Order: sequence, then structure tokens, then C-alpha cells
Amino acid sequence: MAKREQLNLAKELDSPLVRGKSTFRLSNLVGKDISVDFSTLATKSIRISEIEVSDQIRKEFDEEGINSLAESLKEHGLLQPIIVAEKPEGGYRLVAGERRLRAAKKLGWFSIPAVVIPHDEERVRLIQLVENLQRRDLNLVEKSEGIWEYFKYIWKSLGGTDSPNLDELWLVFYYLNGGKKDKVKGKLEFYLRASLECSRFVDMPEASVLLHCLIANLGERVKEFLLNSKNISATHLRVLFLNSKPQELDEGLCLSILKEAEDRVLSRKEFERLLRKGKSKGSSRDVKDPYKQVDRFFGGLIKKSVDEEQKKRLLRYIIEKAKAELIKMGGEGEDEGI
Repeated sequence: MAKREQLNLAKELDSPLVRGKSTFRLSNLVGKDISVDFSTLATKSIRISEIEVSDQIRKEFDEEGINSLAESLKEHGLLQPIIVAEKPEGGYRLVAGERRLRAAKKLGWFSIPAVVIPHDEERVRLIQLVENLQRRDLNLVEKSEGIWEYFKYIWKSLGGTDSPNLDELWLVFYYLNGGKKDKVKGKLEFYLRASLECSRFVDMPEASVLLHCLIANLGERVKEFLLNSKNISATHLRVLFLNSKPQELDEGLCLSILKEAEDRVLSRKEFERLLRKGKSKGSSRDVKDPYKQVDRFFGGLIKKSVDEEQKKRLLRYIIEKAKAELIKMGGEGEDEGI
């Protein structure tokens, strides 16, 4: 391996997980040999068709940036090899360097220089987290999902058995944002420890780490909306979570509130007033997902039934009413699957 390539690879593999604070380094994750002597690392030429790209944190790529990188590869060649893990069943899994791989594909390359590391699921995923989370061009959803994944890894490494509870996580987030860190006691301290480790990794306050964890657990439709949003920031979502617990935020409610804020280009203070106004008028109930409202109504009605026969009569009545409503709307009850 050329000396310049060794230095570039050393820089990538030995980048600190925590800027300025942590003693953990990426080289520790990929093996002792790498951290001891970079000159022993052999770069192999691997067929691009044998490289699997899956489950990456980063989902969106700037096409213009890929084209620019492709031009650079065409002129200067690949100065920094990609990193892959050898799969037990054969072939390779991309660990780091997806932009370089995409640029090489654009140029029609059949093979690409790569450093091969042993396949270890946990190690590979950690390297991917590091490689992606330290980039500054991740969108809010990608960054949040990466932080949430790292939070869960830290949670497990600290001895957590069950998955983190979102309600408890939210409560710690709420206390930290209100300057009430002293209230984080007992089991909640575990969330504080995990968020502290993550905060060192991503270089942001513990409360911001927990905010991103909450964002990562929003519904898929909400996250899709955020990907296309131009006016909604993490600041808006912080206000949203400070005014509503996770269990109060179904997808219908979130989408309705966020779309209004997007359309009106609301500032943080204006968004906060919107949320408070909605609570005072009870409008949050009006914009909840109608399907969930029906589920709650239906479930409550059935529970009140005294016996099985009464439940059957009630169900038959509901079916007949639904048929009648569909016919009024111009549909046929039987054709609609009722």
C-alpha cells in the first residue's frame, strides 16, 4: 500500500469516536493489527458485483457530489480504499466508503481497491455508525436513527436487559430540558448514563441525544414527511416533545401539527403557541388518526357487552349500520367487503 494511502486509511480507521473526550477509537473496533501497524494492511482489488450494500444509516446522497467524486477518481484514481467485511457465505459487505463505491460504479469500474476485515456483525455496525454519524451532511432522520441505534448499543453494553422504554426516556429528556437533572433518580439514571456516553460520541448535550432518540421512534409517515420538509427543524420537534408525551403522538396528530407548521413557516415560539392553543381547545383530539378513534370506540363498546350473545347482536347491528352508510354514499355494502 502506498504511503499516502496508508495515511488516509489510518486517519479513517483511527478517527476518535468522541471528539476530544473519548479514548475509544475506530481502530480498536477493527482489530489490534490495524491500530499497531498500518503498513501490514493489504489492499485487495475486489469485484464490485461481489460487494453487498445493505442496512446503511445514510439513505440520501447528493448526486452532484457523487459526479464530482467520479471525476476525481477518473483523474487521480482511488487514493483511499473502501472498507469491506468478508461474509461467511462468500462475497463482501460494505462497511465504509459508499460514496466512493457509487462513484466507481458510475465510471463503470469492474473492481475497486478495498481493505478486508473479518466479519463481525457488532463490529461492522459500529464502524458504519462512526463512519456515517461523524459526517455533517446527514439529514435529521438519518442522524436520529443512527444515534438511536448507538444509544441501544450503549444501553446493552452498560448492562441493560430489556429495550429502552420510550416513556421513561422521554421523562429524562423532559427533566433535562427543564433543568431538573436532580430528579433523574433510580432506573432513570440508566438513561442518563447511556445518553452521556452517546453525547460524547456525537458531540451534543445529553438532552439532544434523547431528542434524536425520540425522533427516530416517530411513525414512518412522519419521518417521511420530515425527509421532505424544508421548514421543520430539531428545534420544532423539541418543542413538540416538551408539550406531548410519546404515547400522545400518533401519526395522524404529528402529521397534522407538523404540516401546519411547515405551511405557515412557524418559528419556535409560534409553533409553541400553536401547540398550546390546540391543547386548550382540545383540537388535538380532533386531529387524531380516525382509525384509532374507531378502534377505541369499538373496543370500549364491546367491553361493555354483558355476554357473548349480546356481543354478537351488537356486531350484527354495527355491520348493518355500516352497510346502510355505504349505500347512502353510493357504494354497495357487499361489494365493499362488508
